[in-house]
Amino acid sequence: MNILERRECNDFKKVRRWTLIYGRRKVGKTFALRRCLSYDLYVIVTRSGEALVEDEVWSLETAVREVLQVLRRGGVTVVDEFQRMPERWWDLLASAHPSGVLVLSGSSFGVLRRVFDARSPLLGLFDVVKMGLIKYSDALAQTGDFKLAALWRDPWTIPLLDSADDVERRAFALYLSAMGLIGEVFAEEERTLTKLYEIVLSALAEGEWNSAVVANYATARGFQVAASTVSGYLSRLAEMGLLERVPIYRSKRYYHRIASTPLRLALYAEAKYHVSEGRAAGALPWGVEMQFNIGELIAEAKGGELQYVPQGDVDFVVVKRGEATGYEVKTGPISRSEARRAAEKIRALGIPRVGLISLAERPPETADEVYGPEDLVEAAKSIYRRWLR
Repeated sequence: MNILERRECNDFKKVRRWTLIYGRRKVGKTFALRRCLSYDLYVIVTRSGEALVEDEVWSLETAVREVLQVLRRGGVTVVDEFQRMPERWWDLLASAHPSGVLVLSGSSFGVLRRVFDARSPLLGLFDVVKMGLIKYSDALAQTGDFKLAALWRDPWTIPLLDSADDVERRAFALYLSAMGLIGEVFAEEERTLTKLYEIVLSALAEGEWNSAVVANYATARGFQVAASTVSGYLSRLAEMGLLERVPIYRSKRYYHRIASTPLRLALYAEAKYHVSEGRAAGALPWGVEMQFNIGELIAEAKGGELQYVPQGDVDFVVVKRGEATGYEVKTGPISRSEARRAAEKIRALGIPRVGLISLAERPPETADEVYGPEDLVEAAKSIYRRWLR
């Protein structure tokens, strides 16, 4: 079985305080906790309101009392899918503080709000760790494959996809899995996956990113909706971990995009090619996905912030201490004339520094920064080695 090591593992090994871990479903929380944390008791709260302890089903009351005993002995206990635990048990859990180490893991943003509500008996008892997708640098360092790394960042795809080509070949299966996952996310957040949410996600999959354009997209499909309403939907989808918001360069606005590459590609395949009707998937928007994944890598390597430029031919900008560098990313080679034109276009937008990136070969040395495929993989490995120490 393929396994990607993730940097959170080091953090889990060092947990000495009560800790709440939250994040979208199927980002690997359970796998990482079981693999990296040394625990005495692991409890999973089931949807039916019972508790799964190893291979046995316990009543929740029995499980909570065992959790308390382990904590009072100074042990380490994990309560997974904590968002399913009724709040009537929270006072009992709080009564054990600060004994032992209690790790709560929840698959919703709502659980964070509930725990930190002013009336919560658990308020102030926990450190908080948000667990998202695997960092692109970590995935690339371990795979050496630009597209596969983007897919495997979302761990549920690791057993499903062996290569980037599998996305087109298995587009229908990927779409079914994607919709199942999205449905689970909504269920854990106690929200209903309405048709309008699906349309908003489809619009984002097709490359729309601001609320006004998404509202027009929805209107064209029979939903009269205001941009302000769409803005609320985008905010809730971001809270759920389905979207990420990338700051727009020299603006207070954000570029909204589907955070997971496989989710975005699956939804695009349905919106564009209707794979659920048995049709084959055609070309997928890999260029944009590479643009943002590589952008994340460069921003992390430089210690800067990834930003987006909606106008002109700039794939992304990294801003560090107020200094901006605009980047052009090509999956193929970059000729000297292409490099010169790219630099002119970037500087014409008032961006002082230029970076050229090719996933095929090292670009001409005509810019402030140039990265070929080996440079990118080495940058990823350097980051990976840093946290692996």
